[in-house]
Amino acid sequence: MKITHLVKNLARQHEEMIGLIASIDSFLNKSEGINPVEVAFDTIGSFGCKGLCVVKDGRVVKQQPENFFDSNLGEFKTGIYEDIKLAKSLFGDIRFSRFVVENVGDSKIIAVFDEDTKPYIISVTDIILKILRLRFSRQINKFENLRFLLRLLYNFDKETYSHSFRVRVYSYFIAKGLGFDKKLITQIKIGAMLHDIGKLLLPLDVLKKRGKLSNGEFELIKKHVNESYEILQSFGCSDIVVQIALLHHRKRNGKGYPENSPIDFEDYVDVVAVADIMDAILSSRTYKHSKGCNILIEEIRKEKGGLKEQIIDAAAKFIASEDFIVAQRIIEKRLSKIKTVDDVRDIYESLNQLKEENISLKRQNELFKSITSELQKRYEELMVTGAKNKTINSKKALIVESYLEKFGNLKTVLIIKNNAIVEMSGKPVGIDVINNPSNQNGVYLFEKGEFKIIAVFDAIKKEPSSMTADVLYNLVR
Repeated sequence: MKITHLVKNLARQHEEMIGLIASIDSFLNKSEGINPVEVAFDTIGSFGCKGLCVVKDGRVVKQQPENFFDSNLGEFKTGIYEDIKLAKSLFGDIRFSRFVVENVGDSKIIAVFDEDTKPYIISVTDIILKILRLRFSRQINKFENLRFLLRLLYNFDKETYSHSFRVRVYSYFIAKGLGFDKKLITQIKIGAMLHDIGKLLLPLDVLKKRGKLSNGEFELIKKHVNESYEILQSFGCSDIVVQIALLHHRKRNGKGYPENSPIDFEDYVDVVAVADIMDAILSSRTYKHSKGCNILIEEIRKEKGGLKEQIIDAAAKFIASEDFIVAQRIIEKRLSKIKTVDDVRDIYESLNQLKEENISLKRQNELFKSITSELQKRYEELMVTGAKNKTINSKKALIVESYLEKFGNLKTVLIIKNNAIVEMSGKPVGIDVINNPSNQNGVYLFEKGEFKIIAVFDAIKKEPSSMTADVLYNLVR
């Protein structure tokens, strides 16, 4: 499959992923009286799972499709796992080997997927079932909502997760340096970690684009602050967290976005905003080729007027302190543990890079082909010219030719010894005939002792016998 097709396929999967994430939000805000079984069948049932059932006391009380499960299933362990033996014993088909199982109240909900199911579908299914378990037991709260948000971000966009973690660490040290109280710092850390959650809903081809964005694409990117605001509000996050998400790209001089939003906001927004800018600079190739922290400090001081000078000074002080080294160690330790999984956003950027490099690769391939072709021609000329100068129409070759003519219209005879043409008669042939005589139509290879004789026919009257090699050997030795 071509890289272009792979990228388009991933874009379609991304749209599906957005729908799955939206399905979580659609029931998370429903009243406390939701029926977890109905929610499971309404949401997970549309994810492409092969079978879904509710088990109580070892018996199936509800399932789809009908008769997919036996009425008595017995005990099932909870979690996400793959079990080929179980799939064979239950369904007689080892393809249905991926299970997501969760206790909800006094029942178990079991979702079965086949081996081709995308990992993000399995992950969202597990999240939904865990939310249902907590909802049913009335254990879900704002903390649980926050945990699920972070899990979504971690599972579906490692790049944004890593960026958000770095911004969180920088924001913490800057806020601490400003003397903010612990409760506010905690909210700032949460806001920093979730400030870009809305990027989950942006088109991948725009979000991961390497070149300059068009005006239309930049307008799409700007929407992530509104998306973040709506998501975090719907999950019941604090006003501090919500304001950070909405305004971290807004400037106090009226620049930035979203437009028409207030410019007289709290200092904690500027803390995350300057941390966000710091990470953008630190992650750029330009900065990686420079030395020292002075460049970083110079860059953030350019934000004077857009951000409070007090916040910029605190950030500069942090960069010049030992705390900055400590922060880098914290970041390195945490992000080094991130595992790469096979989901849409984790492989999309690599494929996009391959797509961009494909044109260059094709050019190099064409150049390689032309060089190879030229070398082959020169090689043929050297091989055949050398033979012509020394041995063309030599006595032994002509004797061999006269013997082989009874088998058909003979074009060329080559006598080879020690992998070199020693004698020949007839028309020159290509190097492919010499290197791979057995793979060419009308070409016969006779081997005996130290000699190889290649005969090229335009047409065959009758096939040479097994004794032909012996006869030819006696003629040329």
